[in-house]
Amino acid sequence: LIFMNKIKNVNLDKCDLNETNLTGTSLKGIDLSSCYFEQLTLDKEDLNGCTVNTEQAIGFAGLLGLKIKER
Repeated sequence: LIFMNKIKNVNLDKCDLNETNLTGTSLKGIDLSSCYFEQLTLDKEDLNGCTVNTEQAIGFAGLLGLKIKER
């Protein structure tokens, strides 16, 4: 549980963050690209400035209200 905290200078390399509550926690400057999660609880504003991999970006697109259409 990382609810409404400030995290800085944190290395989240290959962490299991599944079902973690990050609500109110800015992820700016945090690299989640190697982390595992199927479900996170957070606000879309919390994602601003974080690094994610392609698969994670597709998952977060729904939170941002985006619809993805393949060509």
